[in-house]
Amino acid sequence: MKKIFKTKETINKKIHKVYLLLALIIGVTLSIAMPFFNEPDGQYHYTASTNIARLSNDLSAYGEVAIGSGIDQQLERYQRGNYFEAYYKNKIKKMPIKSLPRLNYVPKKTNYDYWGHIIPAIGVKLGYMIYPSLGVMIVVARLLMTFLCSIAMFLIIKWVKAGKLLFVVVSLSPVITNTFASLSYDATNYVLASFTVACAINIVVRRNILFRDFIYLLLSSIALLFGSKTNTMLLISLIPLVILVTFLRSKREERKEPVIGKRRARNNDHSWYSWKKLWIILSLLISVLVLVIIFKPTVVFNLYRVVINYLINVNPGLTPGSIFQSTLASPYPGVNYIPLWVSSLWYILIVLVLFAEEKYVWSKWLSLFAGVLFVLGIVAVFYKYTNFVTVGPKVSSNQKIGGIVGVQGRYFTPSLLLLSLWAGYDKFNLKIKSYKFVTILSIIVIVIVISNALLLFGTLFPIYYL
Repeated sequence: MKKIFKTKETINKKIHKVYLLLALIIGVTLSIAMPFFNEPDGQYHYTASTNIARLSNDLSAYGEVAIGSGIDQQLERYQRGNYFEAYYKNKIKKMPIKSLPRLNYVPKKTNYDYWGHIIPAIGVKLGYMIYPSLGVMIVVARLLMTFLCSIAMFLIIKWVKAGKLLFVVVSLSPVITNTFASLSYDATNYVLASFTVACAINIVVRRNILFRDFIYLLLSSIALLFGSKTNTMLLISLIPLVILVTFLRSKREERKEPVIGKRRARNNDHSWYSWKKLWIILSLLISVLVLVIIFKPTVVFNLYRVVINYLINVNPGLTPGSIFQSTLASPYPGVNYIPLWVSSLWYILIVLVLFAEEKYVWSKWLSLFAGVLFVLGIVAVFYKYTNFVTVGPKVSSNQKIGGIVGVQGRYFTPSLLLLSLWAGYDKFNLKIKSYKFVTILSIIVIVIVISNALLLFGTLFPIYYL
């Protein structure tokens, strides 16, 4: 182990092996020990998977009152000590899909709701063949998801030429490890996002375009189109832009350098051209904004709500279900009860990692585009939920101030990988020299190991003692 952390070069050569070891240990532990349906919308993901596997069953046989979310119905069995008998020995009761109270159909094959549940569907089928109980089916599906997603990330981390530590850290955050140890489509969504960002990073590091890059472009675009969530689809634009900027750079380098006497005039022409280009872009943006105001005033109002919520009322404040906690540290804050300081540590760690890694991005436009794409992913999620209103007997404080509800931090976790392209710009002066220290801090000392242990402890402890 000491040899792995000896130098920056040895860390980059071996860190994918460290990831796989930790991912499998953490993933297997969470797959077996975590309560069922502890992930957001757990009952929904189980039902979608069993519908695809043609094993639709009645969850009320296990005390579930709806195809909803949460572990409330399991608490009594945990406390009485008959959990194993109720969930592992009690066989499922099959029922026609049409009789289900929710999701009474097989998801369409044109979006992530189907393709994101393919692996869990295979898992519940395998579990059913071993023993047809909800407990066995879920655990087998979790283990299959953990194994396949961890292997996929192991290969991606080994393959990507820069940003390895960021990939490792985000992939071992409690939000992602718990997602891998679940039946959620968010696991597939994250792997697809990782593959796409890794493709873009490799082109940037290589600084030239190969034929296989277009194959990767085709594969990632199709995969994101059918297997990713709406905001993650924005990544479809990443590889084409990287290819375009890299191509223009190579063409520019092929040109001969101008003679010294003409260099000043060339620079002046370039400066004038840049200002002209800026004015054209601004004019187009203003024109689009005017057209939007005239023909679609509700869009302006929704964007106003997004700005107000993001700047003032982030879900709101540091509540148990806040985005601050559920992006990295707490997959389901109302269930996991992870301390707030753990979330703070994760954000500090991400910043340290970003500025400890190699500066490999040679174009400010690529760095800027990655940053803009990251922000657009956040805005897109908030915008999608502007019309989502919770129904209740009283007007909530969120509704009074126009708060946007329903947004969860896990929607933004895959986008964090884009920050490698943003912070990796070689003209950024901020740089942390001790790469070895940041690596050891993140993996061995505290954040990854302890926070994942707290995820399990913070979920099980309240069941008995709170």
